[in-house]
Amino acid sequence: MFMKRLIYYMMLLAFGAGCDMTLLPETEITEEDILKNVIDVRKTFIAAYELHDAISAKIDCDRGLADDIIPAYESADQAIDFYEMDASGMYKNQNVSSLYGGFYESIAICNQTLNLLDKCVITDTVLWRQVRGEALALRAFDHFSLVNYFGRPYYDQPETNLGIVLKTKFDLGEAARTSVKTVYDTIVSDLNRARDLMTLEEDGPARFTADGATALLSRVYLFMNDWDMVVEEASKLIGKYEFPSDPAGQFEEINGEGEIFTLDFSYYSSGFYYPYGQPAGQFKDIFHDGDYRFDSYIVEDIDFALDENGDYMFDDEGNLVLIEISKFDKIRLTYKALRIAEVYLNRAEAYCELGEYDLARADLLEVASRSGADVTYVNTLTGDALLEEILMERHRELAGEGHRASDLLRKGLPVVRYYTEEDTWTEEPVQTIAADNFSRILPIPHQECYLNTKVQQNPGYPRDTKL
Repeated sequence: MFMKRLIYYMMLLAFGAGCDMTLLPETEITEEDILKNVIDVRKTFIAAYELHDAISAKIDCDRGLADDIIPAYESADQAIDFYEMDASGMYKNQNVSSLYGGFYESIAICNQTLNLLDKCVITDTVLWRQVRGEALALRAFDHFSLVNYFGRPYYDQPETNLGIVLKTKFDLGEAARTSVKTVYDTIVSDLNRARDLMTLEEDGPARFTADGATALLSRVYLFMNDWDMVVEEASKLIGKYEFPSDPAGQFEEINGEGEIFTLDFSYYSSGFYYPYGQPAGQFKDIFHDGDYRFDSYIVEDIDFALDENGDYMFDDEGNLVLIEISKFDKIRLTYKALRIAEVYLNRAEAYCELGEYDLARADLLEVASRSGADVTYVNTLTGDALLEEILMERHRELAGEGHRASDLLRKGLPVVRYYTEEDTWTEEPVQTIAADNFSRILPIPHQECYLNTKVQQNPGYPRDTKL
C-alpha cells in the first residue's frame, strides 16, 4: 500500500505542475501519505531533474533570439520564426510554453521537496542536508533559466523591470511577477545556502554538488556585471577540473572530464538532441583554420527541397528533389549544463572588464589553445579587442548550447542576421535588432496569461486571456 502511494505521489510531483504553469495543483494527499523518510523524499525529488523538454525548448528559443543558427522552419509548432517578429505567434508558440512550463514544473517539485524535508522524522543528517542543498541549487538554476528569457537584462533598471513569477515555497495562489533584482538576489541566496549544505560528491556531475553551485554563481555574477565576484567564484574551481582529453568527442561522453553539472538524459532511447538547425550567414567564418569544433559542430547533409508553400519538390520524373545543406548538429546523451571551459571564459571576461589584460588572456588561451587552431594573435589583444575575442570564443566553445542570445543581450549588443528564411547566407546583414527591442525577450505564454490573472505581460506582446 505504501509503495502504491509512493508511486502515485511521484507521478503527481513529476507531472502535476505542468497543468497550470507556475502552480502545483490541489491534491488529496493526507498527512499519513506524506513521505517522512529522507531516502524516499530523495527518490521523488529526482523528477525535478527531468528537464529534457525544457532544455530543448530553451535551446530552440535561444536560436530564435540569436544570430548564428537558423531554427528549423519545417513545422510551425517546432520553429520560432523570430525573423518575422510575429508577436502574436511568439505569444502562443509551443517552445515558449515548454520552456516556461518545464522549468516551473521543476521549481514546484523543488519547493515540495523542501516542504517534505521539514516533515521528515529525522532531519539535519548529511543526506538530508544534501537533498535540501540540491533542491535549492536546482531551483536557482530554474529561476535563472527563466529570468534571462522573460526579463530584461540585469544592467537595465533591475530594481523596476519585471522579472518572473518567483516561487520560493509551495503555494497554490496566483502571484505577480517580481523585479529582476529580486529574482537575482533570491538566486544568489539559494546558491550560497545550497553550497553550505552539500557535502556529497558521488552523484556529481549528474546531480548538483557544491561545485555546481559555485560554477552557477560565477555565471550569475557575470550576468550581474559583478566582476570581482565572478573572479572569486571561478577561482574556486579553476585548477580543480581538467579539460577533456578528447575535446572533439567530449559531448559523446555521459560524464566526461571538465563537467561540473550535467543533466543526464541518456535513458532516452535517442539520448539528448541539441536541437539542430542550419548555420546562418557568417557563422562559419568565426572558426579559424584547424579548429576541431568546426568539424565537430557543422556537418554536411542531404535534405529534401521544399517549394514556397513548404511542400516537397519533385523533378520531371517524379523523384524528390534533394539538396546539399550544412547543419549544426549535436546529438548526444547528456546536456552539459556547467563546464570548466565556461568557468575559464567567465573569469577571462571579468578580468578583462577589470583591466587585468594579462590574466584575461591567460584564461582565454586555456580554452582557445585546445581548439587546434593557431591562436597566438590573442597575445597582442587588449581592451575592447580582447573583450570582443573573449565573447567570440564563448560563441565558438558554447555554440548551440543555449548561451548566444543571452550573451548578446547582457552585453547590450544587437542581433545582426545575415540570413532570411529563403537565403541562409548573405554577404550583408539583412536584419539588425537593437538590445532594447521588445522582441529580444520572450512573451509570457498564452496559457499562463489565461491561468494567472495577476501576471503582467511583457511590452509589445498581446495578453489575450481566451483559450
